[in-house]
Amino acid sequence: MRRLSASVLCWQLLALQASAQEAAGNPVEELPVVTIQAIKDPVTWPYRTLLAGLDAFDTERGLAPSATLRFRIRNPRGLGGLALQLAGEHAAVDIPLDAESQFALGRGMVDDPGEAVLKLNRGRGEFNCDCLPQAVVRTPGLPANAVRIGDLRLECQVTMAIAKKQLGFLKSAGLSALGGMDWCDPRQAVKYAVRAPLPFNSVTFGAGGRRMTQRFDKTASTLKVRLADKTWPDDTLIEFDHVPEPAAASATR
Repeated sequence: MRRLSASVLCWQLLALQASAQEAAGNPVEELPVVTIQAIKDPVTWPYRTLLAGLDAFDTERGLAPSATLRFRIRNPRGLGGLALQLAGEHAAVDIPLDAESQFALGRGMVDDPGEAVLKLNRGRGEFNCDCLPQAVVRTPGLPANAVRIGDLRLECQVTMAIAKKQLGFLKSAGLSALGGMDWCDPRQAVKYAVRAPLPFNSVTFGAGGRRMTQRFDKTASTLKVRLADKTWPDDTLIEFDHVPEPAAASATR
């Protein structure tokens, strides 16, 4: 459990700052695969840890029956030219990344999943981030400026499964005993921070004939949503808009 304290901090921050996938109205564009050369102390993530997220995705699929699961590499320094490889004991598989540093992952990609690792073409010192790739759940065909609450709930379940796998049973149980581990639990008051597809100062929750709009004094890029609020069903859409201020709107006429 190397660098455990940094990993625990990363997951605690994720409880407040986890984000939904940026909306993508167009098909995902995969970038050319870059072969990974030998790198001293590369960034690696256990394959089996992310597979726990795939298991949760299948188990909780009812929250978002048509959604897809991808993972996004956290890249705090904005480094370009990233390449990813799934390396087992006997074979390695190049994993294509799209323009948002997202990738798809499946089971059975190598013969020894228990020992396989995802390996990035960056050293730990250069990349400066111990966080595992972030789960991204999205239902195809949504408006580009919208996210679906059921997708966010499923994304939370996937994220929690990965966190518990990473920390191990004893440490997960210890954090749960303190009331702070399962951020998807309806009893928790934690809000899930949604990374909006565009800067916004207005959001509208819509489900059937029910709509609720909230305006903000300042433009923002994230919205905190309490996923445990079941008064908004899974099919609820959250639409982000940027509404001009009255003075600005009149000045453009």
